[in-house]
Amino acid sequence: MAFFGNCAKKGISMKAVRGFTIIELMVTLVIVAVMVTLAAPSFTRMIRQNRMSTQVNEFIAAANLAKSEAIRRSGPVKIQSDPGSAATAVFSANGFAVTSSGTVLRVFAKFTGATTLTHVTGTGPYTVATGTGLDYVQFNSRGGVDNSSTPVQFKACDTTDNAIGARLIKINAVGQISISTITSTSCP
Repeated sequence: MAFFGNCAKKGISMKAVRGFTIIELMVTLVIVAVMVTLAAPSFTRMIRQNRMSTQVNEFIAAANLAKSEAIRRSGPVKIQSDPGSAATAVFSANGFAVTSSGTVLRVFAKFTGATTLTHVTGTGPYTVATGTGLDYVQFNSRGGVDNSSTPVQFKACDTTDNAIGARLIKINAVGQISISTITSTSCP
């Protein structure tokens, strides 16, 4: 009441003091709702891409740790799928660890979300590797890979959204790590 009284004292008419109409508020809310609806899928995809990038970088950090520890210790060091569970080519299911002569140097937690990291073979389409020795990569005292003369490959992908692409991680015989993006691929 004091506001309107002050307006009258200053000679301001009541028509000059006006707020938003209900129609203006409703139009604004509709515009905001449309914008949020259009942005939500892109935001969700961005979160998935960032999660996958973070998890791939974590695996690469583990591989670099294993390589540097092998050089430092002058002996073999492995990065392997969770040593406490059954041998598997899927590294993301139960986590993975860097080990040396049976001693665990560092444990990495399993991946969150829908990202999987799988030991794969081939040149595309990549298939889940089968056989023995697929649950680890062993680095030697020179930083090279012991258990393969061809590049060891891992495929990281999102099981719920193939459109964001997959990442192919290759570790060659001398221990060099490279990443490439694979488009239009299904996730194992």
